[in-house]
Amino acid sequence: MASIKEQIGGFEKVVASPRKYLDECLAAGKKAVGVMPYFAPEELVYAAGMMPFGLWGAEMQVAESKKYFPAFYCSIIHANLELGMTGALKGLSAVMIPLSCDGLKGMGANWQYGVKDIAVIDVPYAQNRKIAAGKEFTTTKYKKIAAQLEEVAGKKLTNEA
Repeated sequence: MASIKEQIGGFEKVVASPRKYLDECLAAGKKAVGVMPYFAPEELVYAAGMMPFGLWGAEMQVAESKKYFPAFYCSIIHANLELGMTGALKGLSAVMIPLSCDGLKGMGANWQYGVKDIAVIDVPYAQNRKIAAGKEFTTTKYKKIAAQLEEVAGKKLTNEA
């Protein structure tokens, strides 16, 4: 078992060069699905045999994304769209976008228009997941997400996976 220092060192390598990590996944024959913050069901991505790839933006100047979102929107939204539009995320098989804030609610449509070669999987959430209607809504949406991931992965998700 790796020590905590070894594990943190591994994380530091990924943070220092996410593109290198993505390229390593792709070279190993794995498909990768971009996952925007915060609440996307990464477990379904793993169950489909793919690698979730965190999309947390980048330190950069954006230009193209400002055509789609006002300048005051959060930097993660701007940077991720800019990275997608400029080809920096090439190789991702899809991107999952949680609809957890106003900015992300418009991201899927803008992504589809601006980044044509990476499919979008929207991740909607019930406002109240504790009541029966909220549970039913969430279950229905997760089944749809699983079906979209099956299409991207080219294989069936099983309960065991």
